[in-house]
Amino acid sequence: PRPVSELAEVLPVARELLRALDPARPVRLLGVRVAGMEGQPIVPLEADQLDLGV
Repeated sequence: PRPVSELAEVLPVARELLRALDPARPVRLLGVRVAGMEGQPIVPLEADQLDLGV
């Protein structure tokens, strides 16, 4: 494993985890947290919420 902070790398993992969960009811809002990014610059996102496109 290696540290990542790029949305292009985090988003596919979040989608995969949601699909693996296979919730019985639709998911309206999902929070994804990335932690342990010591020494990495914080880059704010332009949007408050992102569409997973699931």
